[in-house]
Amino acid sequence: MVEEVNNDSDNLKGKPEYVNKLTVKESDIRIKTANNNIVKVNGKTVALKLNIEGHECDIEFLVIDHGDSDGLLGLDWIIGL
Repeated sequence: MVEEVNNDSDNLKGKPEYVNKLTVKESDIRIKTANNNIVKVNGKTVALKLNIEGHECDIEFLVIDHGDSDGLLGLDWIIGL
């Protein structure tokens, strides 16, 4: 199932406008954080083009509740270099 994220989502209030235009797919993934907590992934984005200092790659982001960061780059980004 694919869910179109829109401006009415309560969990996106106060986020940058581009976040409201993302397509987020449902996910049953659970991840272990650095402090050993198990966190349910809220969804997974479609592949997004990301350019960091000239390195361009397509990345699917996992959507998690992580109040300290807007985005976290993981192993899939490093492998893509």
